[in-house]
Amino acid sequence: MELGKTLIEIRKQNSLTQEDMAERFHVTRQTISNWENGKSFPDLETLICISDAFHISLDIMLKGDKEMVREMTKEQVKGRTQKQRIVITALVAIVAVLGVLYVLHNTSTPLKPEDYTVTVKEITLEDVSVDKNRRTATYIIGDAGIDTTSGKDVYVFNGEEYNSLMTRGRAFAVTVTTDKRFDSWSLEGVPGEPLSVELARRNANLLKRNLPSRQTSIQLEAFDKIYDLNTGEVMWKK
Repeated sequence: MELGKTLIEIRKQNSLTQEDMAERFHVTRQTISNWENGKSFPDLETLICISDAFHISLDIMLKGDKEMVREMTKEQVKGRTQKQRIVITALVAIVAVLGVLYVLHNTSTPLKPEDYTVTVKEITLEDVSVDKNRRTATYIIGDAGIDTTSGKDVYVFNGEEYNSLMTRGRAFAVTVTTDKRFDSWSLEGVPGEPLSVELARRNANLLKRNLPSRQTSIQLEAFDKIYDLNTGEVMWKK
């Protein structure tokens, strides 16, 4: 028996009008009419509600209505496909966002030479307080800059730096000053050759406000100039 005929029989056996059925299952009277005429079919959830309400098994309701079964199967497949597409789209979006965050966090943009200045000061033994017992030498940085590693305005020579300072009798304080935010800097070179300097700002911090920043590197070999690593522009010359 087709589902439409079954629904008509159920309704009449229970002395219900189409309006009564519509109100009971929260649909319109026209929807009930379409179900009974085979123009459309109830969804599976509604069929279960009808089955429970009138104590009729789904097997009996669907028996012989191959078209109904085919339509329900198509709807189920369509629903699963849509859910799969939503899940895949969401996963792709999450991966894309994580990828962007990873790139921003792990890449940097070098500061331009005009964004900072470099100054150099020669430090002699007269500029430091030597503690021979502890084998340390303390230099008050003052206007030369701030040692951002320790967060203090002094620099302490110890270990190999102390030995080098005491042997050579001098060291060099290289100060980079800028009003731009930067997250890393490097000063590299071969003893006796020009040094290269690079300041970089992590791309994840591009939107953060600028803060005045100064960093000081003390123990260096002799050099006659410092140039920007990216542009080759000379930042300081003896």
